[in-house]
Order: sequence, then C-alpha cells, then structure tokens
Amino acid sequence: MFLLWWSLTALGIYSWAGEKMPWLLVHVALPMVLLSAWAFQQIVTAGIDAFRQRFTRTDDDTPAPSDPLLPQMGRALLMFGAGFLLVAGIAFIRMTVFVGATDQSANTGALIVLMFTAMTGLLVVAASQIWGWRWSFAALTVCLTLFIGLYTVRSSYRINYLSGDVPRDALIYTQTSPDVARVVNRLEAISELRTRGLEMPIIYDNETVWQWYLRDFTNATRTGPQLSSAPGPEVQAVLMLQENLDRYSENRNLLEQQGFVLQRYPLRWWFPEGQIYDKRPDWREAPLDQVSLLSRAMRAPLDNETLARAWEFMVYRDPGAPLGSTDFVLAVRPEIADQIGPGVGGSQ
Repeated sequence: MFLLWWSLTALGIYSWAGEKMPWLLVHVALPMVLLSAWAFQQIVTAGIDAFRQRFTRTDDDTPAPSDPLLPQMGRALLMFGAGFLLVAGIAFIRMTVFVGATDQSANTGALIVLMFTAMTGLLVVAASQIWGWRWSFAALTVCLTLFIGLYTVRSSYRINYLSGDVPRDALIYTQTSPDVARVVNRLEAISELRTRGLEMPIIYDNETVWQWYLRDFTNATRTGPQLSSAPGPEVQAVLMLQENLDRYSENRNLLEQQGFVLQRYPLRWWFPEGQIYDKRPDWREAPLDQVSLLSRAMRAPLDNETLARAWEFMVYRDPGAPLGSTDFVLAVRPEIADQIGPGVGGSQ
C-alpha cells in the first residue's frame, strides 16, 4: 500500500508541477519501479506455485520435489515466449507497413491493435489449457517485461550514444546543437591552412558560449550585440545570434556590404513539447490536426493518424514537428564559404 500511495502521490504532484524537467522523472519512476518489481514477483511466484501444484502431484496427493520440474517449466516458457514473439513480430511488421503506406483504410490501425490483442489473448487461453491460468498469466508477464525491457535498452542506447545532442526525446531538455562544434571545427581547419595555427581573425557577439568554443583562437575578438563598424578585411568570420541580426538591422547591412556570406544554424534547441503532450484550453473542440499527440490520443485513440504518429514517436522518436531552437548566424568570406557547408539543423 505504501508503494502504491507513493507512486500515485509522486505522479500527481509532478504532473501538477508547472515545468517538467527531465531529472524530475527519477522521483516519479522510482516508486513505480519498486511497485512493479513487487507485483512482478507476486505474479511470477504465483505462476510457479501453480505450475508445481499442477504437475508434481503424487499418488498420495503430496507435492513432489520441485527440482525435476525446472527443465519442464523452462521448455514451457520457451514455447510461450516463441508464440509471443511471433505475435509481436507480426504486429510490428503490420504496423510498420501501415505507417509507411500512403493509402490507409479507415480502420487499419485499429484492426492491427485488435489483432495483436486478440492473438495475445488466444495465446494465453491456449497456454492455460496446458499449463494453467496462473502460470499463463505469469508467462505473459515475463514476456511483456522482457519486451519492454529491450525497448528501454534500445531507447537508452539511442539517447546516450546516437542522438544525445538532438532533442527528439523529452529526456533532452535543452542542448547545444551539433552544428556549433562542427562550425568551430571547420573554422579551426581553415585557420590551420591559412595561418598554420589558430590565428585567423574572428569576431563574435555577446553570446557567452563563444568564449568557450573559440578559446583557442588567439585573434578572436568579442563585441557587443551591435557591430560598431564594418569588420576589417583581415576578419574572416563573424558569429552572431540571430536575434541580434533581427534587432539591429545595421549588423546585417554591415556584413553584407563587406561581402560576407551568411548561414543560419541552430545554437541551442529543445524538444517540441507543444506538439507531443501540451493541452491547449480548447483541445476537446479544436481540429485533431491542430492539437498535440497526447490530446489526439485522448480524443481519438484508434484514429489512423493518431496511431501512426504515436508509432513514429515511440519507435523512431520522430516528434512530427520541427525542433524548437535559438539560432546563430555565421558570416564568412566568400572564398571560405564552401568549406563550411550548410547546417544539419534545418532537417531536424
């Protein structure tokens, strides 16, 4: 009861809290992990006991030793797991084909969900006729736990080793985009070619991160949000926040007059919360294509578009919307513009 109270209280309090920080997830997940572990142990223990009672009765109705049953129980679990894997594989393939199809019938997504549920139910019913109901539910619990565990491992690997700087997951709060390090690396390579060191003159504005990323450039000069004069002919690159170009039009004019080529990149970007779980005041009446994925799921959980968007996000972490960002502009001389290249942020 304590774990149940703790789980519900933590979920309620942190759901009510205004801003959802990723690190607060630990406070919500911990009691649920403990509660789930307790429930898992209860279900599996009950299933094992039922299996023993079903297959270890002797003539005098006395339970026999359980050790000889371990191989039999293992084979039964492997058979059930193979059936569950087959059902899950069929559902995965059907869902993948459904999401990628351009012409989707009205109830295709709902039928796939119904098919998976029905086939899983039939698997449990069939297994119960051989090994008993309690053991069948325990086997289903083990299979679901392993399935969700593998999904968790896959998601953890992706977020830690593949896309830790691309906020397609709500666990990434605000992250410096990979374009920043890429641009600095290109500038370093260009400087090495031109000056045999990091002596290429660069100007940057009042954004504090430039002091760190450009710390090795000996001729990097900090200016304010507004350029006081046109950069000299020796300056090869200027880094400025997009908001400084928007606020002070003379910044752009001075750079363009000197022949600089301007390229916009994301500086910091974040997960598009509004498109995934934000609830606008009129979410019940607004058109489905104008509300978040969570609102769609609450209003039309079996709608084709809702299922497709949910699948794309849960499996591929595609939020279905551009990432939010604060941008910067790199202005370089035309002769080195081709060595920088466009940013990767535009496709995200």
